[in-house]
Amino acid sequence: MTSGIARFNLNGQYLKISFLVIIIFECLSFLAFTFSPLNQALFILIVVAAFVISLFRLDIGAYILLTELIIGGKGYLFSLDFGHRTLSIRIGLFIAIIAATIIQLARKKGTFPRNNVFFSAILVALLAVVYGLVRGYFHGNALVNIFFDANGYFYTATALVFFITISSLPTVERLLQVMYGASLAVSLKTLFILSYFAHSPSAEAQRAVYTWIRNTGVGEMTDLGHYFFRVFFQSHIFLLFIFFFSLSLLIIVGKKFFSPGTYRILMLSSFVSGAVIVVNFSRSFWLAAAGTLILFFIFLVKKWHRNFLQVAKLSSILALGVIAELVFLTALVNFPIPGHSSGNVTTASLVRERLESGTSESAVSSRIQLLKPLALQIMKNPLFGSGFGTTVTYKTKDPRASAASGGNYTTYAFEWGYLDLLAKLGLIGAAAYLFFSFKILKTGFHVFRSAVNPEDQAIIFGLILSFIALLFTHATTPYLNHPLGIGYSLVIASIFALYHRHPSMS
Repeated sequence: MTSGIARFNLNGQYLKISFLVIIIFECLSFLAFTFSPLNQALFILIVVAAFVISLFRLDIGAYILLTELIIGGKGYLFSLDFGHRTLSIRIGLFIAIIAATIIQLARKKGTFPRNNVFFSAILVALLAVVYGLVRGYFHGNALVNIFFDANGYFYTATALVFFITISSLPTVERLLQVMYGASLAVSLKTLFILSYFAHSPSAEAQRAVYTWIRNTGVGEMTDLGHYFFRVFFQSHIFLLFIFFFSLSLLIIVGKKFFSPGTYRILMLSSFVSGAVIVVNFSRSFWLAAAGTLILFFIFLVKKWHRNFLQVAKLSSILALGVIAELVFLTALVNFPIPGHSSGNVTTASLVRERLESGTSESAVSSRIQLLKPLALQIMKNPLFGSGFGTTVTYKTKDPRASAASGGNYTTYAFEWGYLDLLAKLGLIGAAAYLFFSFKILKTGFHVFRSAVNPEDQAIIFGLILSFIALLFTHATTPYLNHPLGIGYSLVIASIFALYHRHPSMS
């Protein structure tokens, strides 16, 4: 099988279809949020359609799962209410597509690769999760806490879907098109919401959109003053991935390897994803981006032998790109329209305030306050942990928690991702679970070294960079125990497994 970036058409029909379908679904989600019967009907229709489609085209089922992760946040763009319970569209799609996969396997229309390099690592990770469940039960943790603490790990079952369907280079191309289409849709939604709230004529008009964003679990917003709002979606993590993947392709192989359409998509995606990473004001993302970028520069010097002047030139171009994004965001918020006064604030000044706020800001302060009691909890069972559902009580400055409990907050969800694993699985269990992440990096570098041309090296290295960004982010904002991080890890592992099985691709 021949390969090369030139064969990769990111501006293909899967990007366009996914982008348009997402825009339609977002509009339907907003309408369904205001009219409950429509929400229920659309939920059933979408889940049934996904099941039927996956019976005939399991690869499209995989694209549906990935798309929902990229746009869905906590997964409640649509939901089904029964009794006092609410079933998210993420769970509905998960059940439907996993069921279709099992039927496909039973009919022998699909095959899980027997020589999959990740089989043992996934099995070890699953055993660590089972251990955490059992440990939590016998440790006396509340059953409801155990379930809701561990339910995100169940998404690992989608390995069946991704490893079966990502079986050829064209499949990878279509998957990337879907990722880019969905990421562009998320970027557009974020920028639209930022502009809408900056220019909205009334608080009532803002409240409808704000409630939709909050209640569907997509994200949250914070008024920063001067008509400027922080717009943060959990799924913005995928924009961090898109940014570094695009950066790898653009820098390592250069413009000459791309069709004009693909080059425009790469340039547009890198710009808007960078702008959204700025406007979500997530210091976890900024820290992850900075750390990953430093490693990227090191590899450029060590692997591609770029000299100091070349690295300095690249750094200047990236700095100019950031400045352009800051100017764009400032113009978007302050764009004059009739009846609206400009906020007279720059994005750069707000970024500086965010960086200088330090531990005085409530979210950072709460993380710091959590460290000591979490460390004490870890030391109670350092080797074996206390199981899923383990809780810690700490002081917080979060206004909602303070209003409810006077500043004391008890939770089983810890922002310190790696410490969360240590507290619940212990050193042994955490090492077992993280073995899968280690295996992804190891296999990624193996297939990277095996690649014989810069085109394939750029693809593989872009995926490695994006995965490193995920590992950095998990330190202060947990994703490896969440469907967003688990799903993306499985996608990367599936692509690396494909390269590992077919070295001739490179």
